[in-house]
Amino acid sequence: MRTLLLTLCLFLLAGGPTVAAQPAPKAPTQAELEELWKTGSLWQVGDNIPRVDAARQALVDAGEAGLAFALTKLGSSDSLQYRCLEVVFKGFGARALPGLLERMAHEEVQVRRNVAALLGAIDDRSVAGQMVDHLKKEADLRCKVGHLQTLARWKEPTALDPLIECTCVTQSQEPLAERLKVRLVPLLGNFEDNKAIARLIELLSDEAYFVRDAARDALKQSAAGVVKCRRLVEAIQGGTAEPGAPALPLLLSVCAASVNRGQQDLFVRALASPSAEIRAAGARSLRAYLENVHAALTLRGKGAEKGQQGPSEEEAAALAEFRAFQKDLADLKRHLDKQWNQESDPGALAARDELWATLEKLLS
Repeated sequence: MRTLLLTLCLFLLAGGPTVAAQPAPKAPTQAELEELWKTGSLWQVGDNIPRVDAARQALVDAGEAGLAFALTKLGSSDSLQYRCLEVVFKGFGARALPGLLERMAHEEVQVRRNVAALLGAIDDRSVAGQMVDHLKKEADLRCKVGHLQTLARWKEPTALDPLIECTCVTQSQEPLAERLKVRLVPLLGNFEDNKAIARLIELLSDEAYFVRDAARDALKQSAAGVVKCRRLVEAIQGGTAEPGAPALPLLLSVCAASVNRGQQDLFVRALASPSAEIRAAGARSLRAYLENVHAALTLRGKGAEKGQQGPSEEEAAALAEFRAFQKDLADLKRHLDKQWNQESDPGALAARDELWATLEKLLS
């Protein structure tokens, strides 16, 4: 046996049987890359799905040649071609970053726009600093939006000031400013920062209704934003607010996003306003607030840890708060029954009826 093992080792050291070396895979030609690009940019539906997937993967598998080729297509404004670019560059991942960063300040604006979008698709936070630095030099607002969407998703703190600056661009400076603001304003909601919240509150007074609505929705998603708006409503109702405060109906709508019990007085005061618009807004907001609190308390009760020998302490606390909320609803219903006999405005009446129906549903 020892002789056999020794013979085998000597045989292997001598090289063993001759094995033909595997040739390195041939780099695809330009024509082949173009054909892959053409297929990869087709509408991906039905029988095309596997063909398109395979072509895009083949571009990635082409390595450096595929990456160099893909970089030449960054000037495309075709939506199907961009879909191909996105999949291919995500496939290359970090390997594509140097080439994209080199073209971040390209003279052709469409290249810069695609670079901004693709950096976000690759989602590598190591380039955040370079993206923020580029924002200071970028002239095209759409390019800035592309970078800021990614930076806000990363909650990059150094991007907040450039973001706020972009929301201040006027229609005279950029014809698409208002439309682009709709994409920028929600990004402020990613930052739990006083500057971001203050800017969102300012945007509640924007001339464009869709910008105002975007600011309202962003504030609803921010716990700190809801608290800030509540304080502002209290100041307006108490006569201590500074001039230029946003319209009360929008602020009430933000306050309705709260899920904390015991904050209905804010809306009840609005129901007594001499303005029919504010009374209607108060009714709609109170209805939304009560539904939010009810949903939160119900969820809390379902998620409470169950006790083995009767209700746990957590269950008991959740049940007690739910019962207190039911009492709040009953008291509120009695109060409103007395207050609303004099309402005559059609809009306020409709909002009141919806609120009344909600109260009855929640009490049942």
